[in-house]
Order: sequence, then C-alpha cells, then structure tokens
Amino acid sequence: MSLARNVLVNWVGLVTSVCYAFLITPLVIRGLDHVGYGIWSLLNALVGYSSLFYFGLGTALVRFGAHHYASGDRAALNRLLSVVFSICAALATAALLVGLVIAPAVPRWFLAEPSSAEVLSISFSVIALAARVSSMFIGSVFGGVLIVQGRMDLTGVVAIAGNLFRLALVPWTLSTGNPLLGLALLVAVTGALEAIAVAVFAMRLDSSLRIRLVIPKGTEVKSLYGFGIFAFFLQAADKIISYTDVVVIGFLLGPAQVGLYSVPLQLVEYGRLIGRGFVSVLLPHLAALHAQRGIEGLARAYIRTVRTSTLIAVFVMANLVLVGPRFLTLWVGPEFSGRAILLWLSLAGLVQAISAQAQLQFCHALGRNRFPAILMIFEGAVNLALSFLLAKMVGTVGVAFATAAAAVLISGLGLPFYVGRLLGTRLRDLLHKAVVPAMILIAMMVPSQLLFDALVPHLSYGILCVNAVWSLFVALTTAWFLATAQERRLARVASGRFRARYFARKKTVKAPSRLTR
Repeated sequence: MSLARNVLVNWVGLVTSVCYAFLITPLVIRGLDHVGYGIWSLLNALVGYSSLFYFGLGTALVRFGAHHYASGDRAALNRLLSVVFSICAALATAALLVGLVIAPAVPRWFLAEPSSAEVLSISFSVIALAARVSSMFIGSVFGGVLIVQGRMDLTGVVAIAGNLFRLALVPWTLSTGNPLLGLALLVAVTGALEAIAVAVFAMRLDSSLRIRLVIPKGTEVKSLYGFGIFAFFLQAADKIISYTDVVVIGFLLGPAQVGLYSVPLQLVEYGRLIGRGFVSVLLPHLAALHAQRGIEGLARAYIRTVRTSTLIAVFVMANLVLVGPRFLTLWVGPEFSGRAILLWLSLAGLVQAISAQAQLQFCHALGRNRFPAILMIFEGAVNLALSFLLAKMVGTVGVAFATAAAAVLISGLGLPFYVGRLLGTRLRDLLHKAVVPAMILIAMMVPSQLLFDALVPHLSYGILCVNAVWSLFVALTTAWFLATAQERRLARVASGRFRARYFARKKTVKAPSRLTR
C-alpha cells in the first residue's frame, strides 16, 4: 500500500502545482510583462540546471540506501547518509558563492542595455535563487532518506504545503515595487522552509538515524559516483531536452518569445509529471525486488509498468493536444495557445513516457546505466543542434519539432529494445501489451472529443471541466475493457481494501469511547 500511497500523494501534489500555476501564471505575466516574464523563465531554467551538480548522487543514495535499509544494516546506512550530506553541504556552499560571483554579470546576458534598476533587480534575484539552490542541496539528502524509507508521500505533503504558502503570498509579492526580486525572495524563503520540514520528518520517522559532517573516503566517493555518473548523464540529457528550448529561444529570438513558448511548455511539463508521479516512486521497490528475486522479479513487473505509464501518458498528452489550445486561450490569451507547439511537445512527452520515464527506473535498479546515458546524451545533443537550426528557420515551432523528432528517432527506438534485452522480454510483447492498447485508447479519445466539440461548441471553464470528466470516463471505460483478467482482479481487490479501510475508520470515529459510555 505504500506504493499506492506515494503515487496518490504525488498526484495530489501535481494537482496542487497545476492549480497553483493556473492561478498564478496570468498574474505573474501581467505583473512582469512579457519581457520580465521571459527573464523570470530564463532564470528558472538556469536554476533547473543546478541539479546536475549532484552528478547522480541522489539516484545513488536511493539505490544503495534502499539496499541498506532493507537489509537492516543501520551502520552502513548512517555512514552513507553522512557522506552524501557532507558532499551536498559542500555543493550548497559552492552554489551560494557562484551566485554571488555571477550576479552582477547576469543582467547583461538578457538585456542589451539594462538600466541601473534592472541591474539591481536581476542581480539580487540571482543571489536569492542561488540561496534557493543551496537549500535544495541540503533538503535533497533528507528527501532521499524519506524515499529510501518508502515515505515519498511526506515529501509530497511538504511540497503541497509550499505551493499553498506561495499561492497565498505571490499576489502580494507582485504588488510590491520590485515584483521580480519579490518572487525570487519568496521562492528562496519557501525553499528553505521546505528543506527544514523534510529534515524534521526524516529524523522523527527514524530516531536511529545519525547524520553528521564527515570526510568521505576515496572508496566511498568512487562507489557513489561510479554508479551515479551515468545517472548524472541521464539527468544532464533530461535537462538538455527539457530546458535548452527556452535558453535557445531566449538567446536567438529574445525574451518575449520565451514567454510565448514557456506557457505551452509548462502545460506539457505538467502532463509529463503526471506520468512521472507514477514511475518516480518505483526505484526503491524495484531495487528491493531485484535484491530479492533477481532479473525474473523485474521482468514480471516490466510489461505492467510500461503498459500503465503508457496509458497514463496517452490520456494526458491526447487531452493536451485536443483541449490544450482552448484552455490556454481562456487562461492567458490566444497569443499563448501555441497549437503546433503543443502538438510536437505532447508527442515528445508521450514518447518519453514510453521510452525513458518507465525504462530508466529498471536501468537504475539493475545498475545498467551506461548505454542509456550515452543514448540520452546523444538525443540531447541532436535536440540542441536541431533547435538552433530550426529556431532560425521557422521560430519556436521548429524548436518544439526538434524535441519531438529527437525523442522519436533515438530514445523512442533505442531504450525499449535495450531494456527488453536486459530483462529477456521480447519487443513484440511490449508492442502488443503496451503500445497497441495505447493506440486503441487514442482511437477512442479522438472521435469522442470531436463529438463533444460538435455538441458543446461554447468555450468556458465550466465546459472544460465537463469535457475533462467526459474524457476521463471514455479513458477509464476503454482501459477497463483493455485490462487483462488479472489486472481487473487486482483493481477489485484494491478497491475492496480501500472500502474496508474507509468504513472501518468511519466506524471507529463514530464508536463512543468508554468514558462517554
């Protein structure tokens, strides 16, 4: 049940993030204007690259920590956590120093002739975001502890609370005399509070943990980074694929075009996070499964995992293509709707869900990251080269097309074949049990959406909510008919357990205590 709980909280956190973005983005665009919002998007894109400085340390922590935790070796677990904490503390210090050094130069990266007020605003915003990165490095260690313990739901609760806190304060921040700096300070403060909260949860959940500053041994560093370096290359490739679009557009086409591209990109990124909310909780379970049952245990979980993640991705990305432009028109205006951008980025997101998100979790569990890392880095390089070429030729749509083309031709073909060979699973079985059902789901959703548009042509948020319910009904009905007998039985069992727990808890609440009797 811990896996289901973690997935559920991940999705609740995603809903909270989407609601936060839905309410805040129009206010931020109006408060900063198109150029200011473009600069804010660029700064956040650069912050997104900061996680690369882990060099795969987070993935190594989860994999090795899960083994130590499952075997009950507390001494090894505490030493591992202390080593990782010490390395992250050094990274946090370095991040703050780098922010202080580069802050005066950053305004001239984005503006040809910035005024003195713009220089001060952007420079101090860079320092505030550097402080946010520092707290992220520290908090990630304790977040890793919770993941190892199977309590990713607690990190989700902290993230939800952070979003709600920002939601309450962003409107006030935008009303100040310097909204850009106000936003950066708000992100820095809430990030520090989230890191503290995660640390408190982790230490209270397991009082036997002893985390302190130590000097890592050479063998420890070699072991962590020997595994983590390929996870780092995978993360670097993901950053290149996910964030370089905005950077390329910013430098070649200007900050105003960044804002127009960032909004549909943000929508697609939330779509990707729905699928990631399912697969991101799997690594500790897969590592334990591999330790207990070997390749055979992973092979049994492989098809079902890819099948589930593919169906989720198809449902989300198809809705982004079919309904996304109408939503963006209502949300922030028709100039941000970007139908062609949504189409290509959604296709890329769908392929990444099938080929990367689910497949890489099995590679991490097996410790076989070398080939996937090389493949994803190659995809990132091709994506970057095509983005530079097509941005000059056809603008932002060309950048989106570059992302989709690289995903389909490289990881979309290479990763399923590689992981299938590792697990002894035939590619034909993967196509039959995962891809074909996804295509059937698309074939059901497209005509149902066209029918809905014909019957209900009006455009409003209420109509979009009804549309979402209709689309979900069609998807769930189709998925039920596509499910195997075993999957239906598991669904009934899970539903029965949930109802039993719910009514038992309700009965306990209503039952009078001995004192009242």
